[in-house]
Amino acid sequence: MVLAAFAVFVALMVGAFTDGLGWWYRAASVAFCGVSVLGLAELASTRLTIDERSLSFVKTFRRRELRREDVHSVTWAKGVGVSIRLRDGEWVRLPQVGRSHQGVTNTIRAWLARGRPAMESGAGAPGEG
Repeated sequence: MVLAAFAVFVALMVGAFTDGLGWWYRAASVAFCGVSVLGLAELASTRLTIDERSLSFVKTFRRRELRREDVHSVTWAKGVGVSIRLRDGEWVRLPQVGRSHQGVTNTIRAWLARGRPAMESGAGAPGEG
């Protein structure tokens, strides 16, 4: 989608300069191209990485790392995407990566389950009896 917008803005910019349109049209087309370049850069840098002890992601040019022991649960909802609930109650929204929100959620749930073998005390899942 961002790539298509970039192509449209470049075409508009070329048209503004070749058709001899006023400075306003030229300036606006250059600005739109600049913003779409930022969108392309963000799209290229957005990622989610899961290793043995932590989950890290880059979103809006910022990197954040979450340790496995800090993650309470993960969920997804239509229109919201994937969200992680931390043990302190904070919700963290992940960037949209992969083909489906449900697939990303299931991958993170499996990662969490691998890190909690029998909950170390053998008592089961949190909140169980």
